[in-house]
Amino acid sequence: MYSVLFEQVVHTDYGQFDLTWGEEFADGVGFNGIFEQFFKGQVNGLIGASDPAGLYVHFGRRSGGSSLRIILMEERPPDATDDALWEDIVEVSFTLPAGRKLKWSSWAAETSGTLDAILPGTYRLRASEKGRDEGAEGEFTEQLLDWYLLEIWPEPPRPDQILRSMSIDGQYWHRTLGEQHSKP
Repeated sequence: MYSVLFEQVVHTDYGQFDLTWGEEFADGVGFNGIFEQFFKGQVNGLIGASDPAGLYVHFGRRSGGSSLRIILMEERPPDATDDALWEDIVEVSFTLPAGRKLKWSSWAAETSGTLDAILPGTYRLRASEKGRDEGAEGEFTEQLLDWYLLEIWPEPPRPDQILRSMSIDGQYWHRTLGEQHSKP
């Protein structure tokens, strides 16, 4: 079973979408431009999960609208690598502390809201992405070029993983943000 928590076209700038819960992000602004804060110790460069107060979701499209769907699952979904629809798939873990709500926001909190169905606890997030290259190349095009699915389910924490990396844009960010920051 699952619940769709969010399904809309998100207008971003700099490809920024944040999921936050820390008080330091009370104004809705998550990613602050310091990549090391969000990607330290990770191998993937698409979802920054090393900051204890939030996640940085990096879209391929710099500006414009991207389709985003966020689903809360009761348990781990089926193996993502069986679904050829998605070009890039990564997983990260996060902990929503007691007394906090999971908030979402686009760049500079131009749009924001809460995902009230996600209660405090430890979760795994799988980001499946399609169209990163098209989004990066046609960033100011009015039509939809890239799609993102975030599946969230309860699970103990474990290291981030790259399950599939087929887009040139995704591979670039893994090399630039992930692999670089995972080294001691």
